[in-house]
Amino acid sequence: MWPHGWKHISPVRWAQPESMFARLKEWLKRRERRDPPIHMDAEGLWYTTRKGATLRFVWQGIREIRAYKLDLLTYDEVRFAFDMDGWWGQVSEDQPGFEELLKEIQVRFPSVAGWREKVILPPFERNEVVLYASPPQAPEA
Repeated sequence: MWPHGWKHISPVRWAQPESMFARLKEWLKRRERRDPPIHMDAEGLWYTTRKGATLRFVWQGIREIRAYKLDLLTYDEVRFAFDMDGWWGQVSEDQPGFEELLKEIQVRFPSVAGWREKVILPPFERNEVVLYASPPQAPEA
C-alpha cells in the first residue's frame, strides 16, 4: 500500500547495475593507456609512437642511459631514458618488451646491472640515476 499521495507518482526507472558497470568498463577501456611494444634487433631498439612516428635507438649511438620513476599518484612508473648525441628518448616499464630490453641492455651495458636497488626505493621519489655514460671522445686533431 502506497503512502497517501504517492499513488500518482510514476515509478522511477532505475538503470540496471550490470549495464552501468558495462558502460563504465567500456569507458575506462577506451581511456586505457596502450603503450607501444618495444622491438629489438642487432642494430638497436625501436618502437612506434601513437602518432605513427618510429623512434629508433642504435646501440652504438647511445651516449647515456638514465633510469627514474614517475609518481603517478597511486603508483610509480619506471622509465629508462637514452641520450643519442643530444636527443633523448625514453621507454616505460609498461611497454610490452620492457623486460626483454632490460636483459639486452644489461648485456650490452654492464653498468646497468643493479639498477632496481638504485631506483625503486624509496617509493614516490624520482630517484633518477645515470646507469651508463660513454667515455668522452677525444677531439680529432
